[in-house]
Parts: sequence; C-alpha cells; structure tokens
Amino acid sequence: MHPLQTFSGVGVPPLEGKVFAVEGDVTAVRAARQIARALRRIPSAYHGRKKILYHAAAALAAWHVLALVEAATHATQLLVSLAMKRREAARTLLPLTRQVLDNFERVGPRAAWTGPLARGDYKIVEAHQRALHDAQEEIAQA
Repeated sequence: MHPLQTFSGVGVPPLEGKVFAVEGDVTAVRAARQIARALRRIPSAYHGRKKILYHAAAALAAWHVLALVEAATHATQLLVSLAMKRREAARTLLPLTRQVLDNFERVGPRAAWTGPLARGDYKIVEAHQRALHDAQEEIAQA
C-alpha cells in the first residue's frame, strides 16, 4: 500500500480521502483494498512495473507546485517592500494560491486562469512587467 501523500518528516499527514495504490498478489491486493476502504480511503491498483510512473507523477506534481511557491517568495518580498510584515504577506498570498488550486480542481486548467491574462488585458500585464523590472534586482531578474 502506498498513499498518494507527502511525507516531510514533520508530523503525521492527514490521510482522509487520499488514494492508496495497492499492489501484490491477489490475496494481498484484496486485503489492502479492504484496509483502505475501512480507513475511508480510495484504493487504486497499478501494475508493479508501472509503480515508478505513479511515484513520478506524484513527485512532479508536488515538486512543481513547491518550485512555483518558492518562486512566489518574490511576491512576498514585494508586499514586504510595501511595509507589510513577512508573515502577514505570506498569509495574504497563501489563500490566493490555494484558491487557484481549488479552481484548477473545480473547473480545470484553462478556466482556472484569472486576472488580466484571462481577460486579455495585456496593458496591465505590461504595467506589471515594468513595475517588476523597476523593483529590486533579484525580483526583476525573476
């Protein structure tokens, strides 16, 4: 059994509603499915030789999101430059980030786009680019 869940070594992650991949012989798979259902989890079978693809998909999804969030620390820095405390800036941006992911889940990638890009308001996008270029060197380079 392998839950599709991050394990950072800090605390025990919640497993509610997570997918549990199961593999093994017929008896083992049957037992694993029963355990997953008893835990109110979602069992999913895959073939042992495809196990690496299951893990790679999970890793890519987690790593790409984290890479983008780390890149978004520049957005936090911008808010700090406007006299907002770093913790407040992060608390301001994280709900927005979560909402984007919720929108992605609910309406799909294309419809999840919002703001000036979704509206085709390229003058605002250009104004963003100019403002960012005039910002701190590290932010301008990002």
